[in-house]
Amino acid sequence: MQADLIVYGGTPSGIIAAYEAGLHGKSVVLIEPSQHLGGMMTAGLTASDYGDPTTVGGKALEFFYRVNELYQSMQASSNRVGAKRAQSVSKIVYPQWDYESHIGEKVFNQMLMEAGVTCILGQRIDRVGGRGIYKAGNHIVSIAMETGEVYQGSVFIDATYEGDLMALAGVPYIVGRESATAYNEPLNGFQPQPQFTGIVDPYVVAGDATSGLLPGIEQTITENLGDADDRVQSYNFRLCMTNDPQNMVSAVKPSHYNPLDYELLSRLIASNPNSVFGQDIAKFVSLPNNKVDVNAANEFSTDLISPYTKTWAEASYTQRDEITAHYVDYIKGFLWFVTNDQRIPQSIRDQASQWGLAADEFVDNNNLPYRLYVREARRMQGSYLMTEANIEGTVFVSDPIAVGSYGIDSHFVSMYLDSQGQLNLEGGLWEQGINYGISYRSLLPNQTDCDNLIVPVCVSATHVAFDSMRMEPVFMEMGHAAGAAASLAIDNATSVQSVDYDDLSTILTNEGQVIVDPDWFADFTSR
Repeated sequence: MQADLIVYGGTPSGIIAAYEAGLHGKSVVLIEPSQHLGGMMTAGLTASDYGDPTTVGGKALEFFYRVNELYQSMQASSNRVGAKRAQSVSKIVYPQWDYESHIGEKVFNQMLMEAGVTCILGQRIDRVGGRGIYKAGNHIVSIAMETGEVYQGSVFIDATYEGDLMALAGVPYIVGRESATAYNEPLNGFQPQPQFTGIVDPYVVAGDATSGLLPGIEQTITENLGDADDRVQSYNFRLCMTNDPQNMVSAVKPSHYNPLDYELLSRLIASNPNSVFGQDIAKFVSLPNNKVDVNAANEFSTDLISPYTKTWAEASYTQRDEITAHYVDYIKGFLWFVTNDQRIPQSIRDQASQWGLAADEFVDNNNLPYRLYVREARRMQGSYLMTEANIEGTVFVSDPIAVGSYGIDSHFVSMYLDSQGQLNLEGGLWEQGINYGISYRSLLPNQTDCDNLIVPVCVSATHVAFDSMRMEPVFMEMGHAAGAAASLAIDNATSVQSVDYDDLSTILTNEGQVIVDPDWFADFTSR
């Protein structure tokens, strides 16, 4: 199959890129390895991490307006049941940041249909022995799937969370953390959390070192503060739960339940028996229709702190399936643990028992989200490297195509024994965000590596910078820029690196994309 633009990865970034290029009259093929479009925004992460809402514009903002329009339309239809005809009413549409996964999937599908995008589901790029890509010099000619289908295009976009197409294209990348000194980033590299030391006992039998360490704890770690390593922050499933008895699936004990997997959480709760389910043990954000988006809270929760994360990016598809299965067992066991395990105070078990997986979400996947939350995998080493200095506003980019605003947010990376034999965690970061420009070049490989590939998810950024940029609304903003830039490269028969920035910024601005901090603009126009 041939098209102007081939987008690999039906994440929000890939969807918006395809939608944008389709609206510019380009033939677009969007290939998604799974059976569902929308990435994390249709797989449980529906309480949006948007930072400063005034920085979200363009096609990303359009999605959130469309979500609200769909809810209002559904409500109007419900209100009209039994009525002879609809009454004309004025409605105020606003961006709705928090929604249900199946609603997000409907909106994404509608956008792609309107833009004439051809969507291919259930096809994975062939990653064995270079069979999945054909390049002529630094130019991608075509990509091939495991099933044998070949897709040829003028421009390609890798919008996967893993950067699989980017890697096959021979573009250099990194997995893990740079050192704090490599780019003068105090928050990068190995980051111990000394305030946690000694809160809970790390041994299978508390106080008995001969009994062995609890799961996930490393005996020794040799890194010092700020050292580079190959470690990656923890993953989890972003559950959708409800307390509606008519729509709730109660926890079931998994066949591979291991009580020791939750002993650290048990001991943490014992130190604070007044913990609240939905606040201290897992974090709830309210969604429509009596549902909540469930994320990790505190040290031990839905996150599985595990060396699996550093192997995910390079793992084969079979290995990724095995890792996913391990996380499925963990999250099912977590739900069983908090509702049934005798180590948990009865008051907390009673709280947890009021909640269950939403029966009307992920109905073809046992009500669990369609994908694991891969917070970080490969990161490109491209034409411009976003660093901590960009995120903190001490270095500015000359070619902004979007504005980020979320804080620097890394979940815990590893657990280990310190020199005193006490449990320590490391890698967790949170620093309040400010508004900053994102360089167009951070979406691009160096031209010598590839001249027709754009990468709006596994962007060229250090670990610290990526910890802010990795939020889905920002991925959508970068997808908008990728789709517009691809269209310009196709129209002008140029490399993606040769796209005229003035032309690109004009398109984006005219389409409502925020490329300059609104506060800066307000200050400028008031002079």
